[in-house]
Amino acid sequence: MLYINVPYSEKDEAKALGAKWDSTNKTWYVERSADYRKFAKWIVGSREDSLSIVCDYFYVVETHRICYKCGKITRVIGFALEKWWDITPVNHNYNNSKFLFNKEFSPMQPYLNFLLSEFYGYLARNYNYKKGYSKATNLSYFANHCDHCGSIQGGFHLFAEPDSPFFIDSIEKARQLTFYKYKLSRDRIVYDSLEFSTSDYSEMLKTCSNFVNIINYEV
Repeated sequence: MLYINVPYSEKDEAKALGAKWDSTNKTWYVERSADYRKFAKWIVGSREDSLSIVCDYFYVVETHRICYKCGKITRVIGFALEKWWDITPVNHNYNNSKFLFNKEFSPMQPYLNFLLSEFYGYLARNYNYKKGYSKATNLSYFANHCDHCGSIQGGFHLFAEPDSPFFIDSIEKARQLTFYKYKLSRDRIVYDSLEFSTSDYSEMLKTCSNFVNIINYEV
């Protein structure tokens, strides 16, 4: 299910295409992911930049690293997707937008900005993942913190370097990952510059990593 922003003057058009009205939240929605193309007018609009729709669920991915400051082994987490739409507007016309559905793992992400603030509170309590200040970048951002000394664990060193724990290039690294699946209460549109892509190691992750379903926590 996906919420869409339909002006009152266009409600009959959206309804004729199959949109439904959520009387509790006072908004229109599309029930089936397969129908999203039909509603490009209210998903893409006049946008020029690409966007994504994250579907059904996402993963919190846990592994370990040695803290650069205290030298102790600490938990760290990243995020991954397995089902999402890539949408590319063409010639500033929503009717020409290209919809591509992905069903493979994305590379690990350091942050997902479509998550609700309540879930970031959950991550802080359960994973010590929270907003912190980095002297190296002179910025505050959501990041992993050492379970022992509390030091922020920089995102670049976790995700981008060849020896990073979330830079998956071997079976050994894949075996160190535990994927916790969290159900989305509804699909989410991602309008910002975060670009998802398909991991080169999707099949290896499926066969070598550990998977846990979180049934009772909807995001």
